[in-house]
Amino acid sequence: MDAKKEYITKLANHIVRTKAKKMTGEDLAIDLNTKGYKTYSNDLYVLGGRGVYTLLHATYDSLVPTRQSDADNVATAFVNANGDPAWDK
Repeated sequence: MDAKKEYITKLANHIVRTKAKKMTGEDLAIDLNTKGYKTYSNDLYVLGGRGVYTLLHATYDSLVPTRQSDADNVATAFVNANGDPAWDK
């Protein structure tokens, strides 16, 4: 698993473990940009853009076969602007 997906997994686990407020895709985009992560096309993540949600979906899908509890945490920790799970297309 690549560094961005591992970062999102660790962040999701932290959010769930500490019962912190769920993180929006927009907040995650800001966080990823601040940490220097870029999209697969080497661009910054756009606030409210599709890239961060695509990354969340890909992270969730890559975790399901072997790390279901981590996948569940990704599904729980991140939401879209409407409050719906951000990993789900």
